[in-house]
Amino acid sequence: MVKDALIKELFLKNFKELLQDLAVMYPNDTTLRLCLLSFNTVKTISPDTLIKETKNYLAPYKKDILERNEEFLMDKVEQDLVSDGDNWVLNEMKRVKSIWQSPNTSDETRQCIWNYLTNFVKLGDKISM
Repeated sequence: MVKDALIKELFLKNFKELLQDLAVMYPNDTTLRLCLLSFNTVKTISPDTLIKETKNYLAPYKKDILERNEEFLMDKVEQDLVSDGDNWVLNEMKRVKSIWQSPNTSDETRQCIWNYLTNFVKLGDKISM
């Protein structure tokens, strides 16, 4: 049980760091600051729900993420967003997708995004919910 709690804490820490890193990389993007504030609220009120929703969203794309299949961030995110756009995790993925597709996004930033997504999948696999 303690191990599970530590993994959940690491999962949430990684999620927050992703949002913080993106906010630093894109300081003029006020939606990223709002995402971070929303994350902090959701994390405080219902951290298990945030983890569960993230795990559930990413689970079908585990292979794409681990293989770094760019189609996931180009096409599949959008398909899900059209059908279920009210979900907080999906809205955050929409933001990640728009950053990914921006011509101003560096390869280093894209690698950073892949690293975070990979961490979410791997940590999520270790969390029992």
